[in-house]
Amino acid sequence: MKKFQKNLSSHPRSKNTIEQLLEIVKTTLASGEDVMISGFRKFQVNEKAPRKGRNPATRGEMMLDGRRTVTFKCAGVLRDRINEEEYNAQTNSTRQRSIHFPGNHKNALR
Repeated sequence: MKKFQKNLSSHPRSKNTIEQLLEIVKTTLASGEDVMISGFRKFQVNEKAPRKGRNPATRGEMMLDGRRTVTFKCAGVLRDRINEEEYNAQTNSTRQRSIHFPGNHKNALR
């Protein structure tokens, strides 16, 4: 990651392009649309309904507002590549290491 950051800081045009891309992704998700980056991933906006919750301090019941969340779905091409690299790393090394790549990663969009 440090190598990526160093290369990015030495190439202002690349940094600007990535920042513009991320801004487009954020704006698109905020408008409620899904974003798909072919061969890499899909960010999908989900609507959560209001639900009953509990205040942990008072133990009193309360209604939690509905909200939107973003779900990350890995593309099959990327998942296959990650699993292939994991297999190669385990067979070429005496040290066993697991890389777990869940299909979803949820973050609240606020």
